[in-house]
Amino acid sequence: MMASHNPDIAVAKTDTHDRVENIESQPEKNDFSGKMLNADAKLATEAEHSMPLWQGIKTYRKAVFWSVLVSTSIIMEGYDTTRK
Repeated sequence: MMASHNPDIAVAKTDTHDRVENIESQPEKNDFSGKMLNADAKLATEAEHSMPLWQGIKTYRKAVFWSVLVSTSIIMEGYDTTRK
């Protein structure tokens, strides 16, 4: 996989790492199920939304392939005019 040069992703990784260190230093407040996961999801969403189209296609090749395959199948089903 190609290394990312996107500054948003680098900031997201740094922020997450700092938060994990802070949580590990306070074990009584170790709650990964709440606000922290929500904040991490928001950071990941922002990083993906700022990603250029071509980088997104290269990053999510399998998803693009299956999307094109299924979409083409649905479109071709619409062109199928033969009736039995």
